[in-house]
This record gives sequence, structure tokens and C-alpha cells, in this order.
Amino acid sequence: MKKETVFINEAPKVLTKYSHAVLAGPFVFTSGQTAMLPGTAEIAPGSEGNIASQTKQTLENLKAVLKASGCSFEDVMFVKIYITDMNYYKDMNKVYEEYFPEPASECPARTCVAVHQLARPDLLVEIEMIAVKQSS
Repeated sequence: MKKETVFINEAPKVLTKYSHAVLAGPFVFTSGQTAMLPGTAEIAPGSEGNIASQTKQTLENLKAVLKASGCSFEDVMFVKIYITDMNYYKDMNKVYEEYFPEPASECPARTCVAVHQLARPDLLVEIEMIAVKQSS
């Protein structure tokens, strides 16, 4: 199976050895995205310590990666969310539901885990996705 990598300016700058996404057949595997601004390694202004703001920027970054990969949130089959404190769960989930408003029976499978720390101490959430491109 041929593997294709995706790098875009509409997502945070890649600072190490990873791509924004990998396409393999109909599958799209995104790298974990955070609240960093597109094209930079800077956290979105006003989002330090704010899980709702960070979740929104993270999902906007993923939206751009999915679009560049030929997909949308409707094509997402699995989501993995890492948060640094389970006390953030409710506020993170409120924003998440804005991006996946369908009934639960139509939403992607999902895992949410608390981690000690992400790549930077100012980051509160990281999200990765697996999508399947729909046949045209």
C-alpha cells in the first residue's frame, strides 16, 4: 500500500520528524494536534490555561489537516484525546460537541485520557484522528 504524507501551512509548524497526516489507501491518520497557531510553534493568544480555547484551536488545526487530506469531520472514525487534567473534561467536551453535533450513534469512536504532561507545559490538550476517505 502506497503511503503519502501531508504537510500544510494551515497547521502548526512541524518541528521534528513527523507529518501532519499520513494517507494510506482510504485511511487518513493525523498526527496529534495542539493549540499552536498555523505556520508557527506559538500557542494561540489568550489560550494559556484555557482548555476551551485550546480545544477550539486544536480542532481548527485538525479541520485544516483533514481538508488537505481530502476529508472532513464527517469522515472521522476514531478520535484520541489527551488532556493534562480530567477536571478539563467537561469544558473540552463542550467544544468538541460543537464539531461533532450529530447524535452519539453517528459520532466517531473516541478515547480520552489524562496524561501527566504534553510536549510543552503550556499545552492542555492534544487530539489525533483516523478518518476514511469516502469514495466519489
